[in-house]
Amino acid sequence: MPTYTSQILIDQIHALSNKLGGEFPYEDCKMLFAQLREIGTAQAEKKYGDLIPDLDAYFYLVESHSMGVSKLVSWPSAELSISQKLLRSSFFQTHTRYRDMEWMINEINTPRLHQLLTVSNELRSMLQKLIADTIEESKRINMMRQKEFLYA
Repeated sequence: MPTYTSQILIDQIHALSNKLGGEFPYEDCKMLFAQLREIGTAQAEKKYGDLIPDLDAYFYLVESHSMGVSKLVSWPSAELSISQKLLRSSFFQTHTRYRDMEWMINEINTPRLHQLLTVSNELRSMLQKLIADTIEESKRINMMRQKEFLYA
């Protein structure tokens, strides 16, 4: 059973995760590749060729945790710890080879991609908070049970 604070986070995650729906930003990715070719980035296709699958995997990670957030609070601590590690880093922290294109992703050039990355980062942050709170609550409950057992 989630705590009051956790339930507020769950509700916020549900509300924000609705912004992740819709089409993948293929057109925005094509725009990025075109801009990279224009500015003469050497071997852009080779260096950034996995951008779409990497973005897709990142969005899936965040979206799957967001959509299943109500059940997340009942996961075992070991699974929560794994998710906590997976959600620790942003897309550009995880996939450092794309950092030099990060400046090109904005509301004007790539509006859909920008929105998805922004929402994903917000969700990732809220999920991390929820997972940390859930782990702490689980520890607190376990300590109470141990004390009850010892003093029974």
